[in-house]
Amino acid sequence: MRDALIIFISLIAAIIIGGSLYLFGGPMMHDASIIRGPSGITLTTLAEGQNATNMDTRVNYRITNQADLTTLWGMLYSNNNGPAVPTIDFTTNEVIGVFDGSHSSGGYSVRVTDVSDTGGTRVIHILRTAPGDACPTTNAITSPFQILSLRKSILPLTHVDEMATTSCS
Repeated sequence: MRDALIIFISLIAAIIIGGSLYLFGGPMMHDASIIRGPSGITLTTLAEGQNATNMDTRVNYRITNQADLTTLWGMLYSNNNGPAVPTIDFTTNEVIGVFDGSHSSGGYSVRVTDVSDTGGTRVIHILRTAPGDACPTTNAITSPFQILSLRKSILPLTHVDEMATTSCS
C-alpha cells in the first residue's frame, strides 16, 4: 500500500512539473516555428528554406489578404510540390515574406530576428548570413527565404539588415 502511495505522489509531481515546464519554460519548450523577438511581438514561421527558385533578387513582401498569400505561395512553390497555402485570419494578422535572392553556392541564410513597432514605424530586423572563406559549401544555386505570420499593424513597414559571416575555421 505504501509503495502505491509513493508511486501516485511521484506521478502527480511529474505531471505538475511537466506542465509547469511546458507553460512557463519559455520558447525552448514550445513549437520551434513560434518565435518571440526581443520586442515581444510573436512571429509564427509559415515556411522557410533554401530554394525560393522564382526569387532571384532580394525582396521583402507584406501580405495583407489571402489572395496575395496564395499568389506568393504559387511563386514560391511553382512546381506544386510545396505545402498547402496556410489559412491566415487577416483581420488580426499579416504575413511577412523575406527573400535573400540567388546565391551561387550553399551556406547562405536569411531570418527575421525581431519585429518592433518604434517611432511610428514597424521595423523588421533581418539577419543575413553568408559562409566564411573556410566553410565548405555546395555548388548548388540557393535562394534562402522565410515567411512569417504576425499581429497586424497599420504602421508603415521598413527593415534593418544585419550581415553575419559563418566562421568555419
